[in-house]
Amino acid sequence: MINYQFWRFIPLVLLSLLLWSCQPQETKENDSDSLSNSVTPVTPVTPVTPVSLPSKSSEEILDEIYARQDELEFCKFEIDNSLSQDASSVYQIKDGLYLVEILCFLGAYQGNYEYFLYSLTPSEVEIKPLTFTIIQSNGIGNSTKTKTTSMAGFSKYNREKKLLTIHTKYRGLADCGSLAKYQWEKSEFQLIEYREKEACDGIYLEVENYPLVYP
Repeated sequence: MINYQFWRFIPLVLLSLLLWSCQPQETKENDSDSLSNSVTPVTPVTPVTPVSLPSKSSEEILDEIYARQDELEFCKFEIDNSLSQDASSVYQIKDGLYLVEILCFLGAYQGNYEYFLYSLTPSEVEIKPLTFTIIQSNGIGNSTKTKTTSMAGFSKYNREKKLLTIHTKYRGLADCGSLAKYQWEKSEFQLIEYREKEACDGIYLEVENYPLVYP
């Protein structure tokens, strides 16, 4: 005998299963809508355009410095004007920043120099004298550090390493003298090596082989 009571509930059971199977999809859609509504739109960043500095030639920089000779008071007015500007040099340290080497005069066997930092910005020019650390010996084995704006000797600047080297002769025979190396760091030249041969004894050494005094 067929149980009619049983078959009567089958449509209800099928309907319940159908509704249950549809529930996760509906929930997932609701979650997706909720997530999309909670995301804050990203504002695009406008790229910053770098400020280009005006360029100047070495001749223009030197002309400007010599035009301000009285104001800057370089070389303490002991300067060979007939030779100085032609024998002076400009080296670029980085964009808008230059090392300016001014020849004050030529001595018997080497030149005497002063140095300036030439800083160029879109709105102004700053010219600042540079000071260098040197080491002075007292002849009995002791030495002291001191600052100077005047350097005598033969200079060489390495653009890639930003390294200034100055070899100073103590007399024309070149059997004694010093070797100083200055590294550009932040806003000045720092002494990183100093060698000296005090004895003018007729014994010749390569300057790189002079006794190390500093560090």
